[in-house]
Amino acid sequence: MAWSRERIAVAAYFAVLGVICATWASSIDDMKLLLGLNAAQQGWLLFSGPMGSLVSLLCASAIVTRLGSRRSLIMAVAAYILVAFGLAACFFWRAPIPCWCAAIALLACVGTVFNISVNTQGGIVERKAGCTIMNSFHAMFSLLSLIGGLLALFAAAMHVPVAYRFFGVLALSAVAHIVFFSWLPKENDIAKKEKGTGFRRPDAALFFIGVAALVIMGCEGSINGWVNVFYRETLAAPDSRVKWGFCAVCAMMTFGRLVTDRFVNRFGGARILRVYCVFVTVGLALALTSPFTDIMGTILFQAIPGLRRGIVL
Repeated sequence: MAWSRERIAVAAYFAVLGVICATWASSIDDMKLLLGLNAAQQGWLLFSGPMGSLVSLLCASAIVTRLGSRRSLIMAVAAYILVAFGLAACFFWRAPIPCWCAAIALLACVGTVFNISVNTQGGIVERKAGCTIMNSFHAMFSLLSLIGGLLALFAAAMHVPVAYRFFGVLALSAVAHIVFFSWLPKENDIAKKEKGTGFRRPDAALFFIGVAALVIMGCEGSINGWVNVFYRETLAAPDSRVKWGFCAVCAMMTFGRLVTDRFVNRFGGARILRVYCVFVTVGLALALTSPFTDIMGTILFQAIPGLRRGIVL
């Protein structure tokens, strides 16, 4: 399928979401060092994010339904960039813990509306395409997450402060928002018919899809929040290599999402979902139970000079 203006615009917003999320996720270990937190304190601080998302989930669907996905996306992106500037300011001024909690919670809260809106917009474009293309949007998210992680790696090597990296990424994101918002698709006829539909009790199939999504999102969130800390503290990786773990995760996510549309169009979504759930289960089990994680990490990062790759956990 040719890339129309609408598809390019939606992909651009997935890219904006990806690079901002990666800029924050790749900076969590820097926050831990800056504030002198232990693992438990960091865990409680990061818990502000899920709490913000939970509050937003209670009203996000209603906001998107009432305003429409296009308008809610435009508003959510502007608010998301503004809140992320606040998070960057926390790094810049070494803000007290309550400010960090508020910034993280607000980022997650607004990010939920951003996420729902942009996926709804992607669904509109996909319906017009007549085939599965949603994973290409998510691949753009992962690709820009990888770029955000590489920027963090480069910035760490060049001793660029985290706040400056944040400000640069957010400035570019604001420019992208100004350029592409007018290209976003309007609500199509199907979306208009669905608009105003109240809460419907999920059937068994939707319930189990939700459970699978919850588990997978939990795995993804744990990796994003802790992989750099794991590299720094457990694997004792040098500062110049700490960010490679996050970059490796993003690279594999990008690859998976680039090929999934073809698989779904050929084999069907249900079959691919079952296979991918097995992959996630096996991969996580290996990461959690392998007795060689610490040993191999030490060998790879300390005994082999010039190593330039990450271990995907």
